[in-house]
Amino acid sequence: MLKEIDNFDSFKKSGKRLPYRQELRNLNQLRNMVQHHAVEPETSTMEDWRVFTKRFLIESFKDYFDKSFDNISSLDLIADDNLRKLIEISGKYLANKDIVQCAINAKVAFEYAIQKILNEVPHKNKNYHRLSDFNINQSKEINAKIYESIKETKHFLVMLSIGIELSEYKQIEKLTPKVKLSNNGYPHLTQRNKIDSLEDATWIYHFTTNCITHWQSLDLEPALPSWTVKGFNKYIDEQQKRLTNR
Repeated sequence: MLKEIDNFDSFKKSGKRLPYRQELRNLNQLRNMVQHHAVEPETSTMEDWRVFTKRFLIESFKDYFDKSFDNISSLDLIADDNLRKLIEISGKYLANKDIVQCAINAKVAFEYAIQKILNEVPHKNKNYHRLSDFNINQSKEINAKIYESIKETKHFLVMLSIGIELSEYKQIEKLTPKVKLSNNGYPHLTQRNKIDSLEDATWIYHFTTNCITHWQSLDLEPALPSWTVKGFNKYIDEQQKRLTNR
């Protein structure tokens, strides 16, 4: 792994090499003994390894990414610029103790992120959303309700399949408004917020951030879908003006 990182094209061209190579090898060997042979490490060495690990991370982040490790947050781990921008706005509302706007913007980011994943879910007929495809001799209103029910069920099942616990799903639905994206991607809230504490707002903010980074680790690539860009830009402009005028 050390050689693979050293041989990465841009690192190799700039002459970068990972520091503390022997210590890394020793730590990896110790990890293998613990994981595969149930060898318990000496308690007296754990503080040394903790100090070494932080020192390695501080130097590596500075050398490779020109970032301070101590200032890294989960926000920095979000790959998509647009989602990161929206979560950042949610975090600013949280810092200002505006719990309603914090929750709204976190939920909007959540819906944008999951749309890309929902679009990747295979189904037999990609045009099944057309009302005529139901072949039900009922009114358009009933057909629309059936379609909406199918959408909600798909949404729920996808969330369960990508690591969201049922209790978390119930909590996020309880505390945040429903978000519907218009044809150009502008988010509309269809019911009022039910949030009333800073603790809940903090949970929603971290829940959304952790979901996005977790989906990234599963190679699901949460990102702003291309069809939502126009509505997203309008929404972001509104939120930035709202923050500026506070």
